[in-house]
Amino acid sequence: MAEPVLAERPEPRDTEAPTTPRRRAGAPGDGLVRSTRIGGGTAWVLGGRHTESGRPILVADLNLPATTPALVYEAHLQSRNMNVVGATIPGIPLFWLGRNLELTWAAIPAGAVTVDLYMETVRDAEGVYHDGSRWVPLEVRREVIRVREAPGFRDEEMTVRSTHHGPLMNSVLENSARTEGRGAFNEEAGVGNPPIALAWTGQQEGNGFSSLLALTSASDGSELRAALANHHEPVVAVVYADAAGDAGVQLAGWLPLRTLPSGLVPVPARMRIYDWRGAIAYDTLPSIRLDASSSVTGPGTRGWVAFSDGDLDPGSSGIEWLWRPGARARRLEQGLAALTGGGTASDSEGALGARRADLRSAAELQMDLGVSDADKVVPAILRLARIGGPLPPEAEEIANLLSRWDGNLGGESTGAAAYSVLNRHLFAALFRSELGESLFDRYLDLPGVRPALMVGRVLLAADRYRARGGWADLPRVVSGLRESLRLTWVTLSYRLGPSREDWLWGGLHGLAFRPFSGADPGRGGSKELPRVGIGGDANTLASSRSGTTGFDVASASTYRLAVDLASPDRLLSSLAPGQSEHHRHPHRRDGTRRWLEGRPNILLTSRLYIEEESAPPLLLEPAP
Repeated sequence: MAEPVLAERPEPRDTEAPTTPRRRAGAPGDGLVRSTRIGGGTAWVLGGRHTESGRPILVADLNLPATTPALVYEAHLQSRNMNVVGATIPGIPLFWLGRNLELTWAAIPAGAVTVDLYMETVRDAEGVYHDGSRWVPLEVRREVIRVREAPGFRDEEMTVRSTHHGPLMNSVLENSARTEGRGAFNEEAGVGNPPIALAWTGQQEGNGFSSLLALTSASDGSELRAALANHHEPVVAVVYADAAGDAGVQLAGWLPLRTLPSGLVPVPARMRIYDWRGAIAYDTLPSIRLDASSSVTGPGTRGWVAFSDGDLDPGSSGIEWLWRPGARARRLEQGLAALTGGGTASDSEGALGARRADLRSAAELQMDLGVSDADKVVPAILRLARIGGPLPPEAEEIANLLSRWDGNLGGESTGAAAYSVLNRHLFAALFRSELGESLFDRYLDLPGVRPALMVGRVLLAADRYRARGGWADLPRVVSGLRESLRLTWVTLSYRLGPSREDWLWGGLHGLAFRPFSGADPGRGGSKELPRVGIGGDANTLASSRSGTTGFDVASASTYRLAVDLASPDRLLSSLAPGQSEHHRHPHRRDGTRRWLEGRPNILLTSRLYIEEESAPPLLLEPAP
């Protein structure tokens, strides 16, 4: 049967919107680094009293770079003592999402701060630094890195100078500044650019390999929690469930015990109050249980547990977190309440009604494109925009599109296109002049930045208080909003043409799988994997994040897994673009069509079923 051709959205007329910030040249290897970065994920467990099978269902996804091949690889390993299936990363024999016969789990990057920067006081001529009490010698070591090149290998030697906090990073900062065109970095100690030392939890003794490997043989929730007690790095939130009904979320990893938080800025190294005082004890890390008793955080009977972009603890643990706005968490709470008949995660069984979810209906939540706070932000936009009097015709047309929008960021939605472009313009109007061009661009480069959510909070504050001063200064917000509405009309006309039928979010928000090496696939994608328009953004459950310039997709939730513990073969999964690692393989994009349609595949583990349904197998045998 001929392979179906992927439908393409209209190509944008230009790679950048008129007012999009300039793109800076990246350093060599930046593309490969981006290809290996997991951008978070979402995972939840639905308790057995809410499922048709009576056993827990786990649903999870990973936000991955849009590459071919994909970062993760599905595998099923079976031996006398092991039967495990799920998502691995080639070269690292661990299952980040997976299940064995009794247990299922999903390890999601937690978003905790694991790095601090210290401004050191150094006397270069003497090779000493001040540790807060006295002058002590810098630790100096030489490292040799073997670099593979076309002719063969070469050795590159580097000198590393360290304080008790960690290595001095000035040479790295200098190279970064030159790459970004910001001039040379001053390596000498001074008021402007003091020596900076890096403290990172990965430098501490321990490993994350053995603990995650132990999950494959754990038989229940208690064994999983015991295995994670020695976990080191990376810091993950593990969502899990066993066949007996024990389920929860467990934070695991080496996290620094701080007296004062750094606030994500360099801190004075001579003030010992900023020094780490060891690791936070594992038994005090955030832990949520599905059926929590009085001895566990969150007492009461819960219908489900989940982890996405919301708060995992109330702040009592002493952990410093990256920004966790909670947009996906709120939408997930709404979706799970609807799936189970209403209520909240901690409601009793009787209050939730008798509705029970099957595996496919639970997995459908992964495809949700709704914006959790659109019903509040859009009315605020319409009220604020008209404070200054009648809108210009172009701005009025965009306002009318927003008034008819249903709050879903579907690829075929004109309202979604208007909303997304407006947020981009308004974010620039509110923050670019205040931060300055260079800092504004660098801020947008940071992982986890959510311009739409920041704009929404400013708009809601301005609409509520109607006051002067601060970020929500009413005249400033109204002026920026009215101009941004007009610019949104200009951008849509310029990028997608005069026909309003072409003003679709998917026309701007295009996905083109790039080579894993980081090479640019071109505006239309490659011949084998053409560019396609998709819906969503960083704040929807079906997440897809744009780059710092333009609207094209840089990463998306391209791996999805759903597990029902009632049977070993009750697994659904989606992996885009597909499983093959060879760009000319006939099955190289087998997963793309169903992923785009939101129809996960059945992930078979029974040998009989696999042999019946599979193409000719490839048998690998060890050499004698």
